Amino acid sequence: MHHRFNLQAAIPQQIDQQSLRRFELPLKLLAHFEGAITDQKQTGILFSAQDDIQRVDYTGRMIRSDKRDAIPGHLPPTLQRLNLNQK
Repeated sequence: MHHRFNLQAAIPQQIDQQSLRRFELPLKLLAHFEGAITDQKQTGILFSAQDDIQRVDYTGRMIRSDKRDAIPGHLPPTLQRLNLNQK
């Protein structure tokens, strides 16, 4: 017995499954960069956006060159390529 795939029947079934996964939830705001630790209540990320960009740059250079998302060593630092002031 051979089972035949019915594309015409499969498409509505796929759409039904996808709609079950959809939830109507309000979007949350992203946390802002605080830049430094203070004695006040802080709700954001305790380092600056430039620190985060540098972290991504360093991590990307540590990944083996044959791996996806690796940053080649011959490229200048990301902050420099974006014309942002480095600390």
